[in-house]
Amino acid sequence: KRPSEDKAPEDKSPEPKKAKPEPAEAAAPKRQDGVREVPVVGGSIVYVGNHLLERIPEELTAAGGPVKASRFVIVSDTTVFGLYGKVLVAAFEKVGHTPLVHQVTPGENSKARRVKEEIEDWMLANKCLRDTCLVALGGGVVGDLTGYVAATFMRGVPVIQIPTSMMAMLDSSVGGKTAVNVPAGKNLIGAFHQPLRVYADMQVRRDRGLHGISARFT
Repeated sequence: KRPSEDKAPEDKSPEPKKAKPEPAEAAAPKRQDGVREVPVVGGSIVYVGNHLLERIPEELTAAGGPVKASRFVIVSDTTVFGLYGKVLVAAFEKVGHTPLVHQVTPGENSKARRVKEEIEDWMLANKCLRDTCLVALGGGVVGDLTGYVAATFMRGVPVIQIPTSMMAMLDSSVGGKTAVNVPAGKNLIGAFHQPLRVYADMQVRRDRGLHGISARFT
């Protein structure tokens, strides 16, 4: 035999086409209003879109909605509340709820046991019970602090996260990580407490960027 006769016949049939990976958008379907809905662990859902702030109270309190609460408590820092607080409060009032509002000083110093106790005592003084839902409006400090209050108040009440910084939108508001800082270190005392909903409003993020730029020239 010639050496060429010992070779196996060559398969010249075309290779099957590889399935294209599904785009990332497939895991985050858009609603009819253009808002992306991203389910995460523990039944929590992240919503990403524009101009969400005005719509949040209506979605939370709608029949069959995610929150069964008769009182809402907004926790924010003085800077963020000055920018967006009135819009959120007005949206709650539009659906028949007048939320309680507690403002803290901006910065890491507010992420402390002392401030957590102040919020809890203030809520108790305002007769908040287990039918209360906390709403965190702000960056990572406000989100972590408010989430930890929600995890322990009345042994756990619902919390809604409305992150206003990019880091909070991408990380601290998602996954239920809550904590305060102590002398021994950061985030050493806390709990995992999943937010029922996270609303990442891209318009708020754009506004924060513009406010930051304008502040540098004033």
